[in-house]
Amino acid sequence: MNGTEAMTTRRERLEAKAEKRRGWAGKAAAQAKGRFDAAQSMADGMTAEPIKVGHHSEGRHRRDVERLDTHMRKSVEATKLARHHEDKAAGLEQQLATTIFSDDPDAIEALEAKAKVLEDRRTRYKAENAAYRKHGAAGLVGLGWSHTVLPSAATRSTRRTPGTPSRGACSPPRLRPPRARRSRPRYRRIGCDECSPCDPSRRRGA
Repeated sequence: MNGTEAMTTRRERLEAKAEKRRGWAGKAAAQAKGRFDAAQSMADGMTAEPIKVGHHSEGRHRRDVERLDTHMRKSVEATKLARHHEDKAAGLEQQLATTIFSDDPDAIEALEAKAKVLEDRRTRYKAENAAYRKHGAAGLVGLGWSHTVLPSAATRSTRRTPGTPSRGACSPPRLRPPRARRSRPRYRRIGCDECSPCDPSRRRGA
């Protein structure tokens, strides 16, 4: 059984992927630096004169320009590849730091702790909203709000009181009653005989 087969948890597999991404990023960065250094060395040894068409140095000059262009292009491509692997590794590490996996040894304890944090946050938000609706800014000061924060809180929208959080995991969804259907008036079709008198000869089919 190799090392890959011995990894049974999702966290271990993601950690291995992040480590691989970091290794690939390091190799790509080293390749980019080597290509850039080679291009810089060639540029330092080349003259600033344009290519002399028909001269015996034309072929060598064109080959040097082509190799210089290849080194610079490969350096840019390797730099982009290194940045790509770095971003992927950072995303995996962020997922590892903020996610509780079901196969974690302490998954139940971690979920209970996270639920308690969210419940405490919602309780605090409800108390702040009630204090602000009843006593205004003075009620928030009694709950520990700083005087420097109150001016910015007072300028918020009237639809949200200072303690109201943004819509998230700790904020329960707002339930709205179903919208009543509007009844449309029904119009009765009337025949030609029921409307104002008209010329019988102009009737359809007459």
